[in-house]
Amino acid sequence: MTVRDATELSLEIGDLSDPPVFAPLPGLRLRRVNFRAAQQDGATDFSAGEGWVSRRPDGLRSARLSAEGLLTGAPAETVLRDSFLTQQARPWRFLLPGSGRLTGPFLVETLDYSGAEPGQAGYALALISAGALTFTPDP
Repeated sequence: MTVRDATELSLEIGDLSDPPVFAPLPGLRLRRVNFRAAQQDGATDFSAGEGWVSRRPDGLRSARLSAEGLLTGAPAETVLRDSFLTQQARPWRFLLPGSGRLTGPFLVETLDYSGAEPGQAGYALALISAGALTFTPDP
């Protein structure tokens, strides 16, 4: 088994067309993917707009992703910022090398900007699922 390069973990943000057209965020790299399945609290009413993927008889499923990188001036960075400011769920696609692609709606939960190095601006984000996800395995 070969060790995968972290630069292969890429993210793309989609527009709101059907089907969505995805644009890369070239300076951004996926750092962590967390899938969660929990027993549902019968007293709590969860809805897709609050970030939960699905309500199932055996509980709830959700996904959180985090990424960081350098600002490159790509148009998709403006779409990302606007998505955070409006808190509008957008389609995202994540390439998980040697495994497949994960696609679905996500909300930008956090968006941080920083001075990474002299002459470089960096950013980090966290996403939370906002609807059903689709996994397409590599052929």
